[in-house]
Amino acid sequence: MKTFADHSSSRNNNFNLLRFIAAFLVIVSHSFPLALGKNAVQPPESLIGVNFGEIGVFIFFSISGYLIAMSYCSRHNLKAFVIARALRIFPAVCMCAWLSAFIWGLCMSSLSAADYFKDISVYKYLINNSILLLRGYITEALPGVFTANPYPRAFNGPLWTLPIELRMYLVIAMIGVAGLFRRRWLTNILLLASLLIIIIECQQGALKVP
Repeated sequence: MKTFADHSSSRNNNFNLLRFIAAFLVIVSHSFPLALGKNAVQPPESLIGVNFGEIGVFIFFSISGYLIAMSYCSRHNLKAFVIARALRIFPAVCMCAWLSAFIWGLCMSSLSAADYFKDISVYKYLINNSILLLRGYITEALPGVFTANPYPRAFNGPLWTLPIELRMYLVIAMIGVAGLFRRRWLTNILLLASLLIIIIECQQGALKVP
């Protein structure tokens, strides 16, 4: 009998389909506040208590958690794991931050080029969104961009998930260095405990996507 692991090591799986579905759910979810304002209520919330975006983010994090854990287990080397994770996330996010700050933001700003580049928030956006140290340091706003929208000044809002993903990389590295991946019973206990925490926090409304 083929297991989940047998399919995960090849392209004969539906991860890309699941990612596409999750991305579609996030896009649909973001369309509500962007078009109607921050307090817009999405249809699923009144029925199941979560919105499309939260479902999509949970799918993304579930797939990412599995693949990142598999990434460490295939190497069992902290240095190689760190290098692989850094190359996976930082080149793309740094390029996105530079293009957003210096090209897309300038093109969409209501300010003149001189006033735009005088504003310190341009450089805060560039630095904070390139380093990704903490969720609170993610900068969504650029000067003069989308200021009249129902949800004003939101520019590339999904970046808020990346600092969380970086912290999960750290957790995986700590679990791997401690050798817990080689103790299946302990890994299963940790997984069960994590699922229980997620269920409890979801019931208490603690896990809400901004």
